[in-house]
This record gives sequence, structure tokens and C-alpha cells, in this order.
Amino acid sequence: MLKFKSKEGFTLIELMIVVAILGVLSSIAIPAFIKYVKQSKTSESGLNLKTLADGASAYYEADHYTVDGLPVPEKMFPTPAGTLADKTASKVPAAVPKGTKHPTRQADWAGEPWRSLKFIIAKPHYYRYHYRSSNAANATDRFSTRAEGDLDADADSSRFNLNGQANASGEVLMTPVFLTDLAKELE
Repeated sequence: MLKFKSKEGFTLIELMIVVAILGVLSSIAIPAFIKYVKQSKTSESGLNLKTLADGASAYYEADHYTVDGLPVPEKMFPTPAGTLADKTASKVPAAVPKGTKHPTRQADWAGEPWRSLKFIIAKPHYYRYHYRSSNAANATDRFSTRAEGDLDADADSSRFNLNGQANASGEVLMTPVFLTDLAKELE
């Protein structure tokens, strides 16, 4: 019995079937991959906001002393400029990174409130971080943290928040990380 080998290779129909299968597989795999990349980049914000909140909580629960060595009786969260009078938000970096990582400079994290929070980012990052606190006599002490990023550089940024406050017994309660504006796209 003789067997003949075709020198033609694949037929046009066989090639079209292969192309169709590759098209279907790529239509499933590419969006899944893009979603995975976005989720991995977005996880940076939640981890760093949790670290900021833990730092604020630890600072609140620690004992503090004046320059003369006397104990400070009030509990408080770190303030952006190290004083109770300045309640403006601290922002690092100054602008929201647009689709790329912001290179980290050690000087960005050297001042208050970052030093009191024991917070520093050693590697380039996708988000701008905010911290704000309110320590008022006869009122609830609070802090808020925010991460703002524009991962796809379309001028539509996502904002994640984590807030905390001290209750009457001095315990620090925190919210979970949440997206500020649900109408905006999740990066």
C-alpha cells in the first residue's frame, strides 16, 4: 500500500479555522489580562492606605512628651505640619501620576505627617497620597487618607479613601478602603 504526502501544506479552510480559534482565545484572554493588570496596580492604594491608617492609630495610642519631658495628656492623630493649627492636607506627589509610576524621592516622605506616621514609599508608585487629621478639644478626633491615581492616563482618576476616628473610650475605629466616586471608572 502506498501513502501519498501532500506537498501543499494546510488548506485554506484549515488556516481559517486556526485563525478563528486564535481570535476567540485572544478575545477572552486579552481582557482578562488587562483586568488582572489593573487589579494588581489598584492593590497598591489599598495596601498603602492601610499602612497610613495603622500609623495614625499607633501614633494616637502612643504616649507623647513635650520638649521638657512632661507627658502630653491628650491623645491625638499626627497633623500635616506637626501642629494642631494646620489642618491642610498633605499630598505626595504634588500632581496625580498619569499612567506611569511616580519616582520616589526620600525627601517627599521626610516631613510631617509622614515621619510621625512612619510612612515611606521606597519604590515608584501609581498614586498620590493624602493625609488629613482633626484633633479638636471636646470633639471626636479624626483622620482621613486618600489615594488618587490615573492608571490609564485618561484624565479620569480613581480615588480610594480610608477614614478613622477615636471613640469615647479612646479606641481607634477605621472604615474599610472604599472608592470615593462610584460613577467614575475604576482604574
